[in-house]
Amino acid sequence: MILILLITMMYLMVSIEPVSAEHEWDHRYTISGVLTDHDGDTIRGSEVMIDCSEGKTDPSLCGHNEERGDPSSISGKFSLVLHIHSSDHGKNVTLTVEGESFSHIINLTGPDGKMEEGDRSVTMDIQLSKNISSFEFLIPFIVIGLMVSTVIVMILKKKRVWVFKEKSSRVNDRRKDSSQVDCPKCNARLNPFNLERHLKSVHSMKSEEISIFLGKNDNDAK
Repeated sequence: MILILLITMMYLMVSIEPVSAEHEWDHRYTISGVLTDHDGDTIRGSEVMIDCSEGKTDPSLCGHNEERGDPSSISGKFSLVLHIHSSDHGKNVTLTVEGESFSHIINLTGPDGKMEEGDRSVTMDIQLSKNISSFEFLIPFIVIGLMVSTVIVMILKKKRVWVFKEKSSRVNDRRKDSSQVDCPKCNARLNPFNLERHLKSVHSMKSEEISIFLGKNDNDAK
């Protein structure tokens, strides 16, 4: 149950999308793209925001859109939804990411010169002039991964499967093997036909001594 919950949380973190149905299509303008660094690597978790500081975005656009933004996903994708009217055609929107600015001119007419719903979704890939580390963004996924791994190990250990089963089985098999005998001189367990050789090589006993010794032990056993 815990494992399922953790996997569900991780899936939601990756798959969550911004709410794009905030306005009717003729009041909504979506700028989507992929965020990369100087080397072309994916940037994860960096906020793409509208910049309403002086000299940036047209001031008439900032009333409904100030502080709007969207963080790039694990695949580097972002989707910034703005409130734009038909009269805003041709105005400038400046996006800011990690201190760098990128301008975009709103185009609501498209190639045919008509304002249609499809013209309100545009693609704008952004590449920064510097490299950005994604380590902070990956920390939650690393923590969740460690938690999931811990739960899996605990379950395997409790059920005695995988490496845990293999280790315990060897011990049990040795205990259950009644064909072996104990050395009278030490704790070694041996096959009966190896006992005499063991006594000679390990305990330096002679054949006569071994016969007497084993005979004595056989009598004791009786």
